[in-house]
Amino acid sequence: MMTKKEHIDYWKDIAELDWNRVLRQFEQSDYVFALFCLQMQFEKLAKALWVKQNVENIPPRVHDIIAILNETNLELTEDDIRFCMI
Repeated sequence: MMTKKEHIDYWKDIAELDWNRVLRQFEQSDYVFALFCLQMQFEKLAKALWVKQNVENIPPRVHDIIAILNETNLELTEDDIRFCMI
């Protein structure tokens, strides 16, 4: 059984892999795929935060970053929400 820290580290580690994909795709001028990978990276970081701030270790099985962050103590501004909706 994984500890809470191991669950958080899992989400952070795979988010880092996505960030490396973002950089590679951006260097290759594949901006659409770079943005897709960036969205995946944000989602995984949001899930790491969710695990850190909730009793459960398994975050919601959704891709909606705003829904995930709404279950944390992070206060989103209107600009944050608009950014997450891109």
